[in-house]
Amino acid sequence: MNDRDEGPKLKLSLKNAVRKFSYSLSANAMSAVATTSMGLLIPAFLDVSQFGYWQLYIFYVGYAIYFHFGWADGMYLRYGGQSANEIDSAVVHSQFWLYSVFEFLLFLGISFYALVFLKHLDERLILFCVGLNCLVYLPRVMLQYLLQGIGRISEYARNLVHERLLNVALILVFLFTGRREFHYLILADFLAKGVTLFWLGYHCRDILFTKGVPLSVSLKEAKENLGVGFKLMFATVASMLIIGIVQFAVSKEWDIATFGMVSFALVTAQSIVLFINQISMVLFPLLKQSDRSKLPVVFHTMGSSISFPVILLLLVFYPLQLGLNYLLPQYKEGISYLAILFPICLFESRTSLLLSSFLKAFRKEQSMLWINLAMVVLSVVSTLITIGICKDITLSLFSIVILLSLRCIIADLYVQHLMALNDYGEIILLVVSSVVFIYASWIVKGLLGWCIYLGFFLLAFLVRRKQYLYSLQIIGQSLKTRI
Repeated sequence: MNDRDEGPKLKLSLKNAVRKFSYSLSANAMSAVATTSMGLLIPAFLDVSQFGYWQLYIFYVGYAIYFHFGWADGMYLRYGGQSANEIDSAVVHSQFWLYSVFEFLLFLGISFYALVFLKHLDERLILFCVGLNCLVYLPRVMLQYLLQGIGRISEYARNLVHERLLNVALILVFLFTGRREFHYLILADFLAKGVTLFWLGYHCRDILFTKGVPLSVSLKEAKENLGVGFKLMFATVASMLIIGIVQFAVSKEWDIATFGMVSFALVTAQSIVLFINQISMVLFPLLKQSDRSKLPVVFHTMGSSISFPVILLLLVFYPLQLGLNYLLPQYKEGISYLAILFPICLFESRTSLLLSSFLKAFRKEQSMLWINLAMVVLSVVSTLITIGICKDITLSLFSIVILLSLRCIIADLYVQHLMALNDYGEIILLVVSSVVFIYASWIVKGLLGWCIYLGFFLLAFLVRRKQYLYSLQIIGQSLKTRI
């Protein structure tokens, strides 16, 4: 095939890639806005205790979604990059229904434990509802992973948007009709997940309602998916445990109200990270299809493109803090913690959107696992010191930022080693930015602190402006001349 034949196909491929990325970007932006808005609105209606129980449910569900034990991740890694026509529908059909039966058995086990061993009614209800997520949410997760992996991004995006909008609508109905207990928020969560599961099942009917393969073949396929996906899943859970261990320790050491304060700060800071994580799910199949020789250029360009907006993002902290203190005066303590936690956006954006995507593309899930496990061990040690011995929440929150920055640095050095690169400017800039921000927002505080960080941002932009403008020029040329 000559170059003239390859040209139109290359342009079409790039156009499709950008279109898919824009679908995911728009959907996840709307989801992030909805999640953040609800995270700020709900505390205004619930008392501190009810909000604490709601956050406890969210905390447990955050881990329950990985009760597929890598099954869904394995399918995502193995099938990612294939087209809808290339995938074996019979195999996927059998995997989905076998997976659903497994989740039903898991639901029965969790429900039995909740009803028999837990005495507190609210905790029993929360754990029972966590079990219900195995039936309602986890099958939907598998289908979402599948759609992203095989390029059916528009269907994935619509489903995500519909779920968030329905959830927001139901929450608003309950809150404004006087139903301001956490039970109703859980009900809204289940109704939204259930409706969109059936919606997604309808759009995947070509896979779900076709002829399957024999059970022996399906079990063998499940074993391969679990073997491949477990490392990635465990690496992701280990990543969550870096923060989760601190949250769990706070829930045991202090009352539910204090847990709610800490969770409020973490949820507010992590809502942006959640948005970035979902974008990275779409980026991996694109990287997997890319020419390996061009990955260093992609890494360098994307790294510079990520740094500038996330450093700029920290400038919204001061007006955000003023607004939150005015709207939610009862959460003033939790809002103050944001001055410490906000910089996690700097490191998690680079880790999730850039480093994790490249490690997946290089099939280095084992390396991701070991890096995250090392940070979990350090999190346990730091939690024992800061909470177990010192009884100091502030120190524990500082330890979260330090551990996430350390993980980002180690992963960055490893990825650059894989591609024989030695560009450390962006990671150094992120570390310096976080130090300046915490000094300005936690120690100096107020408008003066904001002005200090603004001055630093302008200086950083002047120093790195050529690199930022070059990266933007590369992206602009890719969109303008190749599509």
